[in-house]
Amino acid sequence: MKNYQILEKLGEGACGRVFKARRRYTGKFVAVKMIQKLGQSSEEFQSLRREIDILREMDHPNIMTLLDVFETDTDLCVVTEY
Repeated sequence: MKNYQILEKLGEGACGRVFKARRRYTGKFVAVKMIQKLGQSSEEFQSLRREIDILREMDHPNIMTLLDVFETDTDLCVVTEY
């Protein structure tokens, strides 16, 4: 989280929250999806990892660009364009 400044909460779902944030070194606005690790089954976590792998390979104007993925003690954080 040290590379991002969380600005505001955009939404919340069953497994996580989405925040508008700013990249500290570039000032670029991004969306940070924080997915709680606690309570996720291994199958759900594997499915999420597959989705992340697919998004890393995508390059299409109608699909959000995946910028970064990192973990905190409690969350898996997926950073996309805002």
